[in-house]
Amino acid sequence: MGKEITELMIKTSYDLAKKVYFEEIELSNALSKITEKSGMHRGFALAYVSAFRCLMSGSVYSRMMKATATRYYLYKIYEDFGLEFLKDALKAVNLHIEHYRKIYNKDLRSIIKVVDEIKLKHS
Repeated sequence: MGKEITELMIKTSYDLAKKVYFEEIELSNALSKITEKSGMHRGFALAYVSAFRCLMSGSVYSRMMKATATRYYLYKIYEDFGLEFLKDALKAVNLHIEHYRKIYNKDLRSIIKVVDEIKLKHS
């Protein structure tokens, strides 16, 4: 199996996903930097950068993110952009949960726990 997703990978991918979102860096350069700085596989880096864009717009993302990464991204979105963007991000995560349930017939319990935890804190 591949490398474990580390805290460094999560933080690095978030920081560079934000720069891609605001067009401060091109996607290919961001992916290279994520890989160089954190050791994250380029394919995972792309999935996380793409998920960030979906979180910001409240749209469904299909690639899986670890619960720890989902928690970090949601807290950082709240910290960096405020409650309205957090609401969009939570909507995106819920759409992801539904998508995953429909396609794979599995509940993402750890992700659901993260959503419940954050809703409780920010409701």
